[in-house]
Amino acid sequence: MELSPLYYRVVQSLESHLSNVDDDLESKSNGASIYRIPEHIKKVNPNAFKPRLISFGPYHHRDAHLLPLEKKKHLALYNFKRRCGLSTEDIVSELFIMLEDLQRSYDKLDDKWKTDPDKFLELMILDGCFMVLVLSNDACREIFTSTDVVRDMLLLENQLPLMLLDKLYSMLRQENNQLSRIDNIVGSYVILMGNLMEKDEVDSFNQLARGTVLERWGNYSYIYELANEHCKRPWRIWWTTLKNVNFQNPWTIISTLSAMIGFVLLIIQTLYGMYGYYLPRRS
Repeated sequence: MELSPLYYRVVQSLESHLSNVDDDLESKSNGASIYRIPEHIKKVNPNAFKPRLISFGPYHHRDAHLLPLEKKKHLALYNFKRRCGLSTEDIVSELFIMLEDLQRSYDKLDDKWKTDPDKFLELMILDGCFMVLVLSNDACREIFTSTDVVRDMLLLENQLPLMLLDKLYSMLRQENNQLSRIDNIVGSYVILMGNLMEKDEVDSFNQLARGTVLERWGNYSYIYELANEHCKRPWRIWWTTLKNVNFQNPWTIISTLSAMIGFVLLIIQTLYGMYGYYLPRRS
């Protein structure tokens, strides 16, 4: 049976739809991890998804209200080079081999970043060095950090690929070891909990923090200092000793309460005797 042209047009149209699906599946399988916010969600509150002070990545790059802080990124690159002791050539060569993976990390990346990969790599290096210094814990951090910068770092469209940050951290570690000054959240938590537990319970737990020190400005140091001050109060020491020594079983509780009652009765008897001696009843 001879098929009509309509048949072939329908087949071609359906095949074109399938080719688009293949493209979408390929982009997802390539490892995209940073996505644009859907337009229908943006319309609910457009300002909630826009960075206020600084852009990270290509989605909001060169937005007019974010341009003033672009020069800070140049200062961040200067500080990064000074701290890790690497040249610009060294930094570019380390990240050049990651270029395609970095591009695939962004969903629906504009074609201009694909046709001009050198600009995209420059963007990744400048933004990445800035974010690394914001996350690090040293004196130059104060130059870059503010409340709005930290808020902008949390926006979904304002992210940087983790592989980029991991590579930049490793470059710092190889030359200068900054990571040693980055807050050790897990270690601080383990030490805090270890000091709050009873001695019999803490031995195995403290093994997790062996070789770790509590950061002076860490996440839990303030709580740790308050707990120490609380435990050093004399009445706390007395009460803890009394509870641990005398309130361990029913017999010690009974004997302790009996002793306390006897002591109170002795005081009352003494006071009554003194009252009778110094103020005798009138006849």
